[in-house]
Amino acid sequence: MATIEVIYTGSCEDGHQASSATHPDDALIWTFGTADKSSDALAELSRVTETTPDAGADTEFDPLRAAERLRERLATAPMPTHYFEGTSVAAMVDGIVALSQTRGIRPRKIVFEDHGILGLLFMGQDAVTTHTLPSFQRDLARLSECFVSTTEIYLLHCFAFADEGVLARELSAVLGCPIYGGVWAQAIGNQAYEGPVRRATADEVVCVDKLSLSDAVLHFD
Repeated sequence: MATIEVIYTGSCEDGHQASSATHPDDALIWTFGTADKSSDALAELSRVTETTPDAGADTEFDPLRAAERLRERLATAPMPTHYFEGTSVAAMVDGIVALSQTRGIRPRKIVFEDHGILGLLFMGQDAVTTHTLPSFQRDLARLSECFVSTTEIYLLHCFAFADEGVLARELSAVLGCPIYGGVWAQAIGNQAYEGPVRRATADEVVCVDKLSLSDAVLHFD
C-alpha cells in the first residue's frame, strides 16, 4: 500500500476538526499534480498543440500564493477534506485509494487539479488525452474501489471541457461516475469555477447551472 503524505486535513464548515469516523462516506479527497513533465507527456503536448494550435497555454501563477489560497479554500469545505500532492496518474490514484483504506473513508467527491489545455489534462508528470488514456485506464479504474454510489469527480484543470467534453466522457466511461469541469482557464486556489461548467457521463455532456450545484463542487457556490 502506498504511503501518502497528507499535507492538509481540513475542518468542517462549523470549525470542528474533520473526522473520518463520523463521516466515512461524506469526505473529499483533493490531489494536486506536481512533477516535471515526462518525455512522453511533453511529446503528447507537442502533438496536441501541433494539431490544435489554439489549444491554450500553461497559466502563470505564484506557487506560494496558490498553495496559500488552496489551504484557505479547503479550510472552509463543508466536509472532511484531505489534500495531497501527486506526481503521476498512478501516484494520485495510489494516494486516494490509500487514504480511503487507511482512514476508513469513501470519498463522495474527488478533485484533480493541475494544468490543462484543450484536449489534454496534466496529472503530475503525465499527460492524459484521448490518445494516451488507454495507458492510464488500469490505474484510473482502481479508483472505483473506494467509491460510494454518489461519488463525483471534479477536474480543476484549465479548459477541461473545452474539447466539448470528449475526453471527460471517456474518463467517465473508465471511472463509472460523473465528471465535472470548466470550459475556460481556471485560477488555482480560486473560490469558484471560472466560466461555464459541464457535467459528463459516458453517454452525454450537459451544461450545469452553477447556482444549482449547491455544495456539489466543494463550497464554490
